[in-house]
Amino acid sequence: MAHNRFAFTADRLRRIKRPERLERYYDTKTPGLMFVITPNDARTFYFAFSSPELFVESTKGLRKKTRQLTLGRFPSLTVDQARKACSDAAALLASDIDPMEWRRRKRVETQLEAAVNEDSALWTLRYQLDNDDSAYWRNAKRRQLKTTDNAVSVMRKHFTWMIDHRLEDITGADLQVWYDGAISEKRASDKDAKIGGINRAVAYLQGVYRQLREATAFSDHPFTATPFIGFHTVSEPKEKITFIEPEQQSIMLDAVDELVEGRPDWAWFGLLVRFALATGCRRGEMLSAKTDQFEKRGDRVLFHVPENKASRPHNVPINPKLWKLIEEYRVQHGVKSDGFLFPRARGATYKDRDIRDQWKALHEKAELPADFTFHSLRHQFAVNALKAGVRIETLRELMNHANIATTQRYAHVLPETKVDAIDKIGEGLF
Repeated sequence: MAHNRFAFTADRLRRIKRPERLERYYDTKTPGLMFVITPNDARTFYFAFSSPELFVESTKGLRKKTRQLTLGRFPSLTVDQARKACSDAAALLASDIDPMEWRRRKRVETQLEAAVNEDSALWTLRYQLDNDDSAYWRNAKRRQLKTTDNAVSVMRKHFTWMIDHRLEDITGADLQVWYDGAISEKRASDKDAKIGGINRAVAYLQGVYRQLREATAFSDHPFTATPFIGFHTVSEPKEKITFIEPEQQSIMLDAVDELVEGRPDWAWFGLLVRFALATGCRRGEMLSAKTDQFEKRGDRVLFHVPENKASRPHNVPINPKLWKLIEEYRVQHGVKSDGFLFPRARGATYKDRDIRDQWKALHEKAELPADFTFHSLRHQFAVNALKAGVRIETLRELMNHANIATTQRYAHVLPETKVDAIDKIGEGLF
């Protein structure tokens, strides 16, 4: 619109009335200079530009995505100052430099230079984890990482000993002493204890160091600490796939029914075991399930699993017989239509630790193998599916594996499926 384009003057910008909805105006003297007024009368200068690498769909096909770099509020920022800032940003863009990224780097450099000069806490792990403006959090927001909160929690747990020390003062020897001690403590009572949590903590900390180096690479005071050179970690053995034969599975299900018959308050556990065997869902996904996550589509029911740290959001088809058990359980135990499927007292849900007694009792009663854990029910589902002829690609979707190589591990433990395949191929040939 022509009336939205004019040569900016302070007087004319002041005389624009507060709008009922956001309005944009463009300066005819300085290309890209935009003035925005919101319904709450906030008046701000922006540099509007197109990103050559970003496109969006429109009614006329693909077009370059427009981005906005905030220059400052009017009248604190004058028209002349806004034009100067806009021209500077345009010059950066002409030199193939993203003005938003350039500003981000300058902000980080300013902070880190202040840290060098004042020996402030900006160089510590605590600052990186606690402040939204740190290099660590800025990187997480830019990449839209979903696991950042969990990573922060893990680092707080493992690195209390160094959280207030300057990161550049931590040596590889310091980290190795901590790591070796953490592994020894973890395996003091169980030599086969899993150490994945410790290794993840190391990977997260490496990310903090890497992001600081990248953020200050062009600074007058670049962060160059690399304490992980020569650092040795212990590789954790790949997860063993454990499953039982059909006969023992039947014995296990009979044992579950007997336990529930003797302990009616364990009915939820009986349903949980069959839920796991019929869907392959992870323990946490089932224990946190709410009744409104089940959706009827025609004569089928889908279980909507939200995104979590272990997997992406996905839908799990529910076996009709399992759905009948779920419906009966809900009626018998008064499960609310918008509550947890497995509620405890006061509406809370069961946690992983709450199934230990039940699983131990089932393990003993059914005489299950020592290495057959509750998570093994997920393995059992996969093995049963392959034996039933389910294609590996379909099983991958059911298990919600990000990489099909993870699913293919199950095929490797079932060599008889290869023999069956050869027999089927040979039918009718000889």
